[in-house]
Amino acid sequence: LQSGLGAMARAGQGFTFTRYNRQHPRVQRWRFGIQRELSSDILVEASYWGQWGSRIGVTRRLDPLPAQFWASGNVRNNAVATEMNRQVPNPFHISNFASLQTSDPVLYQHLSTLGAFTSQTVAKNRLLRAFPHMNGLNDNSDPTGAARTHAFELNFTKRFSRGFNVKTSYTRMFQDDRVIMENEFETTPRLWWPSNTARPHRLTATAIMELPFGRGRRFLQSGILNHILGGWQAAFTYEFQNGPLLGWGNLIYKGDINSFESDAASSSKSLDQWFNTNLPFDRVSGNQFAAYQTRVFPRFFNGLRADGLRQWNGNLLREIRLTEGMRFQFRVDAINLQNRSQMNAPDINPVSTNFGRVLSQTSSLNRFYQLQARIQF
Repeated sequence: LQSGLGAMARAGQGFTFTRYNRQHPRVQRWRFGIQRELSSDILVEASYWGQWGSRIGVTRRLDPLPAQFWASGNVRNNAVATEMNRQVPNPFHISNFASLQTSDPVLYQHLSTLGAFTSQTVAKNRLLRAFPHMNGLNDNSDPTGAARTHAFELNFTKRFSRGFNVKTSYTRMFQDDRVIMENEFETTPRLWWPSNTARPHRLTATAIMELPFGRGRRFLQSGILNHILGGWQAAFTYEFQNGPLLGWGNLIYKGDINSFESDAASSSKSLDQWFNTNLPFDRVSGNQFAAYQTRVFPRFFNGLRADGLRQWNGNLLREIRLTEGMRFQFRVDAINLQNRSQMNAPDINPVSTNFGRVLSQTSSLNRFYQLQARIQF
């Protein structure tokens, strides 16, 4: 049936497609660094790396409502929304295609099942669009997106010696994307936004330490305490990174948008007030923007983010030699040692009674213990 309908197969139903002959994304990367050995077992490394991505596929609406029909400004415009949603006679009503009953009965039968062709009226905005016989037409592979990254890394390594090993790594990253059409009538993304696929700060650290007790170590090389305390090894890991960006809606804000990020950042951040909610937002539901309003409030602010990751993990391991070629190993792992919950983003709807509050946690794991025992031979 669909092949028999040809180009009319998606009429009245909307269509989002991927180009078969699309341009594929491309990326250029570069990196340079310097290492210095401070001693036989200590190494420090500093490096910079960056990348530039272009021809990134973004979704572009091919039947946008032209810009002159949209409301602008920072107040609700009911007149524009009412006019664009006003019902007018439907020029695509199936009664206008009666001749199809004989010339193409298959197509006629298909159209008679679609509301776009059986409704007597249609919203005015539909007729002001390109391809008005469609019900949404989107190209999700328009190669106009771009991304850029600059990252600075600092690594410290103490190689395993004297029963001790440490490795830490810190990354400061700046990553921006240009992959969002702010308004449906735009033909290319025009603004750079901080990316949610990277975090500005990330720190990781690992340490392994052999406790200095037991045979072959500094203390208690024999006797009963050797059997109790000997052969133990402890390890810890720590991980920190910023949380994801808060994705703001198109809000009515009466203050200075240039200082919003610093004004909103709360020095006494808590789950009940993640950011400063006393700023001049319009919090009246009936005053919020109506339909067909251009974007006026920024999507992201780099300094306003949800809860980040701060987690300690640890383990204890003991190995006991049973025979010359057989060893017994016992291990205890503690994941999320501090039992810290990572929280979801706060409510950022200014008309909500929970505005600025964090109401739930993420699916990240709370503390749990894992025991392992195995024999090696």
